[in-house]
Amino acid sequence: MINYTVYPGLKSAEVPTLIEFICKYYNITQDQLKSRCRLKSIVNCKKALCYYIHEHLKISCGNIELNYYNILHIKRLNIRYHHMDFKNLLAVKDQEAVNLNQVITSFFKF
Repeated sequence: MINYTVYPGLKSAEVPTLIEFICKYYNITQDQLKSRCRLKSIVNCKKALCYYIHEHLKISCGNIELNYYNILHIKRLNIRYHHMDFKNLLAVKDQEAVNLNQVITSFFKF
């Protein structure tokens, strides 16, 4: 099990639960999430995580990198890129992104 740094102001389980939930949705392990692999499922999982952590939990890109780099292995500029890319997928109604958004918002009640 991975040790998580909890960002001040968050419930202690929100980010780890979100990470586990999205990894299960994309059917990848947290070890795969750490990898530099460019498989679509892994990249989309990272995009979704960056979007939900930044957009809904209101954590800045710098603090995501600072607190969760050991899990996501993404630098600040790439976090911003992934966030915007997933937001664009939602805007164009990409079916996978829309389905995940429906599941996430019903489960987490952001």
